[in-house]
Amino acid sequence: MFGLFRRSNPQAEASSGLVRAEGNNVFRMQLRTLRHGEIIRLRFTKSADIGRRDPDETDGKKDPGYLYRKEIVSPEHFDRGEVQVEFDRNYRVLSVKAEGAEVIPVRDWVD
Repeated sequence: MFGLFRRSNPQAEASSGLVRAEGNNVFRMQLRTLRHGEIIRLRFTKSADIGRRDPDETDGKKDPGYLYRKEIVSPEHFDRGEVQVEFDRNYRVLSVKAEGAEVIPVRDWVD
């Protein structure tokens, strides 16, 4: 009634920014390397790539959520970097950090 008990949809929430959810298990994002501007496409899943965050890193919160961290290397110029995506316990994106690359918003993706 009135959506009070409706479960949140991580697909809709993650799709609005830098990470796009595809289905209930798969996430995608695109990065552009800072050095040569190469596009890197990432695909990661809840079951294989995303792990629980360590409670010590989250100031002892009761439910620390999930973390995806990946070292990236561009295919042509071998530019290096790292991307880190933090999720809450419902797999809603809390933050996205990238070193050596910039995250491309979903609306600007090149297919």
